[in-house]
Amino acid sequence: MRQFWLIAALLPLGAAGCAGLESTVKTRAARDFRCSEEQLKIVDQESTVFRIAGCGAEATYVCKEGRNLRTTCEQADWEQTRETRQAQPQL
Repeated sequence: MRQFWLIAALLPLGAAGCAGLESTVKTRAARDFRCSEEQLKIVDQESTVFRIAGCGAEATYVCKEGRNLRTTCEQADWEQTRETRQAQPQL
């Protein structure tokens, strides 16, 4: 019973983490594309890799948490990141 409450208490934190990544990647893409976040759409996502489209542009971003717990998102090649993710062993 105690485990149930622990899981129930931590579940919203996981959802908040995902929403935080989406916000971070949209903020970065808005700066790169020179448009507002509202005009951007996440068209594909695999874990911490996002494909963003809007304002006449499209790009892939890989998000990572740094040592200071600050998340950063950098542009990357979608196909190359897909190949890397598929080559990793599944746990």
